[in-house]
Amino acid sequence: MDLDDPRLLKLVRAALERQPGDRGDFVSAQCAGDAALLSAAEALLRDAEAIESGTATWVHGDDDRPRGAATDAMLGQRLGPFRIRERIGRGGMGVVYRGEREEGGFAQTVAIKLIRRGFDYDDVQQRFLRERRILARLSHPNLARLVDGGVTADQRPWFAMELVQGESIRSWCDQRRLDVRARVRLFLDVCAAVQYAHTQLVVHRDLKPGNVMVDEQGVVRLLDFGISRLLHDEAEAELTMTAAGPLMAFTPEYAAPEQLAGEPAGVAADVYALGVILYELVSGALPHDVDRHDLLAAQHRMRTRPVPSLGTAILRGADAGGGDEDETVTQRLARRGQAMRSYLSAVRGDLNRILGKALAVEVPQRYATVDAFADDLRRWLAGAPVKVSGRGWAYRLRKFVTRNAVAVSLVVALLVGLLVSLAWALERAYSERQQRELAQTELKRSNAVRDYIALMFRVAADREGEGDVSAREILSRSSARLFSQFRNDTGTGYTTALMVAELYLAMGDTEGARPLLERILSASGPQADADTLARANALQGQLEYRRGQPDRALEHLDHAQAIWRRAPARNALAINDSQGMRAQILRGMGQLNEALAIQQAVIEERHRLLPTPDEALADAYNNLAITLMAAFRFDQAGEASDRALAIQQALDIGQSGSSNAIALLGTRASILTAQGRHAEAESTYRELIGLRDQLYGEASLDSALLLGSLGTSILYQQRYEEAAETLHRAVTMASGQGGGDNPSILTLRIALAGSYARMGRGDDALAVLASVQERLDAQGGNPSLQAMLHAGRARALLALRRLPHARAALADAEASYAAMGVSGDQFNAWLKPLRTDIEEAGQRR
Repeated sequence: MDLDDPRLLKLVRAALERQPGDRGDFVSAQCAGDAALLSAAEALLRDAEAIESGTATWVHGDDDRPRGAATDAMLGQRLGPFRIRERIGRGGMGVVYRGEREEGGFAQTVAIKLIRRGFDYDDVQQRFLRERRILARLSHPNLARLVDGGVTADQRPWFAMELVQGESIRSWCDQRRLDVRARVRLFLDVCAAVQYAHTQLVVHRDLKPGNVMVDEQGVVRLLDFGISRLLHDEAEAELTMTAAGPLMAFTPEYAAPEQLAGEPAGVAADVYALGVILYELVSGALPHDVDRHDLLAAQHRMRTRPVPSLGTAILRGADAGGGDEDETVTQRLARRGQAMRSYLSAVRGDLNRILGKALAVEVPQRYATVDAFADDLRRWLAGAPVKVSGRGWAYRLRKFVTRNAVAVSLVVALLVGLLVSLAWALERAYSERQQRELAQTELKRSNAVRDYIALMFRVAADREGEGDVSAREILSRSSARLFSQFRNDTGTGYTTALMVAELYLAMGDTEGARPLLERILSASGPQADADTLARANALQGQLEYRRGQPDRALEHLDHAQAIWRRAPARNALAINDSQGMRAQILRGMGQLNEALAIQQAVIEERHRLLPTPDEALADAYNNLAITLMAAFRFDQAGEASDRALAIQQALDIGQSGSSNAIALLGTRASILTAQGRHAEAESTYRELIGLRDQLYGEASLDSALLLGSLGTSILYQQRYEEAAETLHRAVTMASGQGGGDNPSILTLRIALAGSYARMGRGDDALAVLASVQERLDAQGGNPSLQAMLHAGRARALLALRRLPHARAALADAEASYAAMGVSGDQFNAWLKPLRTDIEEAGQRR
């Protein structure tokens, strides 16, 4: 039989596309009793396999010279600037080598692909050149990059690509035991690469796990555009035969139904293949059993049998769909790092629907683009409504609540907490009149809570943005419409606005609370009753204190207390709370003795007013601990903090969503810092920052304070550059939230100067301290901060080797603290390192 017979060549080439063990059966089946064709095909196949394995005793070359056994004529040869070093892969008609650049003045390792000798037919060369042309137009971080190209001495085309060293995406995920969500996140990078190719009018047509590598840096890289085609050039589609002919130029297990039927394959085929890849990544099984020897049966199965759910797929035997032969369900789950319950919970619902659409039999039923497929996957990861499941209001609300369960529960808990505090006061009212007045207030507030929760969820559910939202975002979306919602009931509107402002301040968001409080305080007449105005003034005092305006804070607090003292018995708890706020303001002004006296009185009165401790008492003990720390009385501060935490635990208010819990634990971390347990403090601060960011969003004054405390703990561990970066972020965040003059933030500025001084940047440190001095002078002074400022200046002057000035600044610090009544062993221990460093620097001179 003529060895150039087209039927023979196509048959052998199709056989070489298959696994070696399947080739003999395939050839026998295709010959169908044609003995001559079978004999010639078997002979040619043996020769081809000898070439493929490198054991041929001769190859077709320039002169047909014999070659030694187990040799490859290309090894050691030069192609362009590259020397071929080893063969790293081969297929039916192509072979891939590792090459190294030998010119150009730099080292480079590449993968070189060229047509194998004996298979350089016109159509094969056209396919090869088309692949090279396609690669030349593609540039994407998830695609292997074309480096060079040319032709060999015997006129075979070749091209060099970036060598990707890694493993297939399936193996990479299994080896690292990635769970379902992590696999989907990684898969999105595959989608990005394919979508990019589509925007360049290139369809891959042979997507499978083996063509998707993950390199050593964990970056997805899509390979092998060997059977790709350009969408605008339909003539190219004829160059690659489909399964309807002898040459099967795709992988059946990942091929779309239209590919198995020999129909043109476009974008939809890539969408389908991606669906198969993800289905297998998630479940360890393929969506359909595909017999490579009976593709008609495979088509029928795809069209008549639904895709099993992901929960069912993981239970299927390996022989029923795409795992290792001996793989068990237990092993599949172990490779995903999940128990059956968590796996089923992860795949239930929308993920099944998304894959069902990607794997739809009919092209119009699939996602129109890869980007649409990826968009629904991103929505699923974020817990947002997916488009494949519809967009009904009830569905979107359910997804919103599920996606933001922590933030929603936090807001609702804070709202309900306002009602609980009223109920507590109602239970302890001293007279029937007080009970009646408090009951009316409670009814008004409970109605406001009910109406506001309804508004909050309606507005928030209408905003489907990707990813989680914080409690602050939930509030801001609805508070923007608050006054218009209650325009016909201004009294309830102001009550609700006051409640929302209180929630903002509980989350450390002064900018969110400010316009609401300003609107209430500008009201006159019956629009805002006396109780509302008193509470608004108290909250405005808290806001001004956080913004570094202590005089204004005291002014508003005086207004609030003046209203409450018209009925002191009825407002005893409110007055007690406001006195605690007064103690905080005085502490921030450096008046530590006055602050301590008031704070201790607040605690004693709270015990008298309420026989059972409440959350406000825990907060009072916490503020006492902070004031004691400012006075360098660390042991007593620890005792007060322990009392606060004990009350918190007894009341079961220490849940992760409690702003009070975060504040109390933050104080505990500060005490750890004061005790020199800096690594423990750092760990606690990092945990609290992550929790606060998750609940409230990243930017707030309280978040800045936590971040700054973290920076201080890093500073004490002598990681000065990291401390400076962290403290600078904290100060910047606070300034953006209107808290640049807050005493605590000024303390962080002084710590930032300390980190600069430790890094040898004395001039930068002095510049920061000068800005703090300007702010203190504008505020009328602050003894506590002034003393810290003197100590910071001593450290900066020491860095500049200005020792006389450093000693003078240290003396000023000691005198300032002495004037405040601050002394003792713990205070001396705090200043001792600075004093020692100055003395040692003097001895070295």
